[in-house]
Amino acid sequence: MDIRKVVFDYYKGKSVQFLKGPNLFYMKGKTQLTLVFRCVIQISLPYEEMEILFDAESGKIIQSNNLVVGCSFSVYGEHNQKIKEMKTRELYVQRTGKIASPLNSVFVQGTGTVFKPDPLTSSGSQYGDTGFTDNNDQDSPQLTAQLFEVTLDSISYDNVTGYYSLVGPYCSITSIEPPYYPGDSLAYARDTSDFSTTRSDSTFEAVMAYYHITKSQKWIQSLGFYSIQNASMQVDPHALNDTNNAHYLSASNRIVYGYANDAVDISEDTTAIIHEYGHALQNYTGNYPFEDLNSWSLSEGFADYWAGSYARSYFDTDSVNRWAGRESITTRFKRTIIDDTLTYLATLPYYKSNGSSYGKEETVYRVYYNGTIWACTLTQIAEILGRSSTDKIVLESILQVPETVELNAIALLSAVNTIYHGSPDSI
Repeated sequence: MDIRKVVFDYYKGKSVQFLKGPNLFYMKGKTQLTLVFRCVIQISLPYEEMEILFDAESGKIIQSNNLVVGCSFSVYGEHNQKIKEMKTRELYVQRTGKIASPLNSVFVQGTGTVFKPDPLTSSGSQYGDTGFTDNNDQDSPQLTAQLFEVTLDSISYDNVTGYYSLVGPYCSITSIEPPYYPGDSLAYARDTSDFSTTRSDSTFEAVMAYYHITKSQKWIQSLGFYSIQNASMQVDPHALNDTNNAHYLSASNRIVYGYANDAVDISEDTTAIIHEYGHALQNYTGNYPFEDLNSWSLSEGFADYWAGSYARSYFDTDSVNRWAGRESITTRFKRTIIDDTLTYLATLPYYKSNGSSYGKEETVYRVYYNGTIWACTLTQIAEILGRSSTDKIVLESILQVPETVELNAIALLSAVNTIYHGSPDSI
């Protein structure tokens, strides 16, 4: 049986690339094992990564799972039709025509400018205050005043062409989805190691993603975890064809951030960047079945907690996604709303009164509300134990690959035993 032909026929008219398989597996059912072919494919466009299971005897598709972990950072359903025009800075690679080779590159230190964690939090402002709106990606004196100068750790220097790019041991800036930049990571290359700019320049979002993902990974390693997503992850800071969303591509282990025309670019918000990285951290420890409501809720809750924990290393904040979400309904994770969240969830049974399950939109809302409860719970623990101890316990717990919030709660207690030898008092 030619499984590849079955796939190509099923997705006729679309570009299909095989990422894994097809391989033979036994799938456990309620009463028996079924021999299946499993493959993971990439489809474009729209861009998707799918896990497909085929009955090994009949060749029929018996299950398909979308492996893209999508996140909404603006009002649900918002989508713009126009593809945003690229910002005006002329790309170095276009000017010079030079082609870099990673074989010629070494890691060096660079500099850049970033928000920490976002201009609203660092200034104590609200979205809509004077100077604190997106305004089609324009600069303002108020936004520029919230930029911080930082060191970009271990960027690449090509000793043949003589220019620098945002490619390092933990993050590689590139183009994955439309709109594409010519030359991928080379599009952000410069003949200087100084990547400082303001938010009106396209390079700004690339620097934001590179700096904060690198810093998050170095924090993880400082806690004693050296095998959780410790390779260079491909990240696209300008993607999704003018959509104010982001997603983690779990099959190929990549992240893309939306680049919206009439909203804040997702990768201008540190917590949005680290939220997606949180999905990558969790998936790296074991392939979570994100299609399941409970495990999806767990994933969103962990990602919100990890983003909030990171943000509070700069400022004490109750929220994530303030800047990217423009303080809309998707500005999640307020520690003070946990009681309101529980009250709201009580009105949403898992099944409607007629026995049918929720539709996609209702499920998405429920996932984020469920996730908020878990993120709030972990944050309340951190307020007692401190960031370092709580992050360490949380990371140890996800290494046990719990698939539900209930199991993760048990895993937290197990993690305390593993790290502190059964004595929470020693934390």
